[in-house]
Amino acid sequence: MQDELDRLAALLGRSVSVDSPTGRLLGYSVQSDDADGARILAILARQVPEPVQLWQDEHGLSTATGPVRLPKNDELKMTARLCVPLRRDGVLRAYLWIVEGPTQLTPEQVGAALEYGDKVLDKLAENPAQVGTRSLPELFHDLVAPALGAEAEQLVSAVIDVAPHLLGVSVRLLVGTPMASAGVHGPLTSGDVSRVSRRLGSADPRVLASSVTPTRTVLLLRDTHWRPAPGQSAVLPSGLFATGAGPVVSFDAAGLLHGLAMATFTATCVAADPRLPRDLAWEQLGMYRLLAQGEHDAWLEMLSQLADQGEPGDVFLDTLETYLDLAGDAQRTAAELGLHRTTLYYRLNRAATQLNGNLSDGIWRTNLHIALKARRLDRATEG
Repeated sequence: MQDELDRLAALLGRSVSVDSPTGRLLGYSVQSDDADGARILAILARQVPEPVQLWQDEHGLSTATGPVRLPKNDELKMTARLCVPLRRDGVLRAYLWIVEGPTQLTPEQVGAALEYGDKVLDKLAENPAQVGTRSLPELFHDLVAPALGAEAEQLVSAVIDVAPHLLGVSVRLLVGTPMASAGVHGPLTSGDVSRVSRRLGSADPRVLASSVTPTRTVLLLRDTHWRPAPGQSAVLPSGLFATGAGPVVSFDAAGLLHGLAMATFTATCVAADPRLPRDLAWEQLGMYRLLAQGEHDAWLEMLSQLADQGEPGDVFLDTLETYLDLAGDAQRTAAELGLHRTTLYYRLNRAATQLNGNLSDGIWRTNLHIALKARRLDRATEG
């Protein structure tokens, strides 16, 4: 690609460069006497500054199918330039930039830029890993690491850069938490890790990338309109995981980060609540979706009169949760908890009184059920 950029720069007498759709600098010509401040900063940082990306977005580059001229912007230290969006099969792969300055390119020069743009696009296809020698599986493994912090945005940009042909494709993230058949959490054995990795390495067209560790398995799946459940279990070994699938998202920075967060949350709910199916998708999460933002204090405050009593209060709260999970069926609740019906009614009435509520009030009962799930989720994440 470098040779093509240098030839085009020499032909036009202008500086040229190539950026990924996420703003990562992929290459630039050696001829840089006319490079403006914004371009020099991008070369030094290997990343187009965010204000410059916002300026570019205002001119519709992400949807453009032909060359677009951007006027100069003194505030951003940008001279006028021409952008040629590079697309393959309608999918945006990169931007080819040519500094114009006060003198616009002639139609013939624009034609040459388009011709060289196709050559650069071919080189991108030959060398998709524009972030060193790291592959998509390696970058994906780092992106889905549970302790991921400030590097998330940089890593998600790198993931997109090594697979630009997936931009705009509908995908799902799937998170699997190891779960023994008896419902006990525990890490996978080394044999299990190898077995799952081999299975995911087979020719399943849905699996675009995967990360298998003893404590968590994460998949990037192409969405093929399969049903969320039991679609997951066809990918991961049945009975080995509690799995949560995130919503269908677009393969871009915002979509991947949101999809990963929601898949992680869904898997956490599945692992925390034995009432939920072992394979569940975000769309099926019901009341738990109200708790996805993590702001649980208002819900937990509803339970404080009992929660502050320690173990005795926990007995009442656990009884309430079982009763509401079983749709208020006293006979089933008593049988499951091993209680006499009279004891169950005593607990329910005592608990409702201390919480200043009434179990015959449908709205209060619904709010109570959500509050109890917030309690369960907080306990699971604290543990």
